[in-house]
Amino acid sequence: MTASNQKVLLGFDDEGEAIQYRKLSSRLPSFLEAYPPSQDYQVRIEYLDPIEAKPGLSALYQTAIAGGHNPADIGLPPITGNTMIFRAELVSPNDKIIGSASALVLIQEYKDWEKGETAARQRLLASLGFGGEVFDNDEGRDQRGQGFTPAPVPAAAPSDKSSSAAVVPIKGKSQPTPAVVEPSVESTSQKPQAATESSIPQALVRQIDHQSALKGIDVPEYSNHAEAKAVLKQLIQS
Repeated sequence: MTASNQKVLLGFDDEGEAIQYRKLSSRLPSFLEAYPPSQDYQVRIEYLDPIEAKPGLSALYQTAIAGGHNPADIGLPPITGNTMIFRAELVSPNDKIIGSASALVLIQEYKDWEKGETAARQRLLASLGFGGEVFDNDEGRDQRGQGFTPAPVPAAAPSDKSSSAAVVPIKGKSQPTPAVVEPSVESTSQKPQAATESSIPQALVRQIDHQSALKGIDVPEYSNHAEAKAVLKQLIQS
């Protein structure tokens, strides 16, 4: 798949910015490399009726019907039609849930069921760092619902510390103060072994960072592909 057709344009947001979507098929190879089925990682799909997702409401419906009452007559919301919840979970070899995501889909025609499964899978991958930009629009809608008007934060004007030095008067004369040399950011990299090791897939690096953040610990050190895979496995199973 070429880079030109890995993304599709879905439209434009309220600020006129293009809404792009990275196709699931272009994200799957990196995902499967980080969580290979050959090592017993699994993606499980669960199907739920919306009522099943609300146990308290479901119990009220059952009580009303058992008592011979129309749920609508006692103030319960109407039961929707063919709406289904598709929930996708990534499960580790020791049966631990690593991540989950869901999608609500109205089943009206042929292929709607498959669309629901695909929607749940793509959101699962996004939640694990593979194409997480799909969540930006959700956040924007949530912020607008709270009365905010999301807008890009203007970039700060770059400070030029190498320009003319400050002038300090000394005994009636002026002379420049020495320029202060700022330490290089690149010299303080936290993970030089992961950043410089070309044999380590970036998808694997992202997953180690993601799992370390979930555990609230510093990113473990590793220097090659095998060590990185072992680190990820230990993080998931810990």
